[in-house]
Amino acid sequence: AGRRVRAVRVRGSTQFARVRRTGGGVGFTFVNLQFVNAPRRGFSFTVQVWGR
Repeated sequence: AGRRVRAVRVRGSTQFARVRRTGGGVGFTFVNLQFVNAPRRGFSFTVQVWGR
């Protein structure tokens, strides 16, 4: 409670996949991310969120 996001890092090795922030983020108490893969392709991401 009361913690704010200080940094967000998304890393992955994928083929034609992408991630985008749809809400929140640095300075907020939350972050929303949208992950989209190419047709018939999978994806694998590592998401790190730092707060204080």
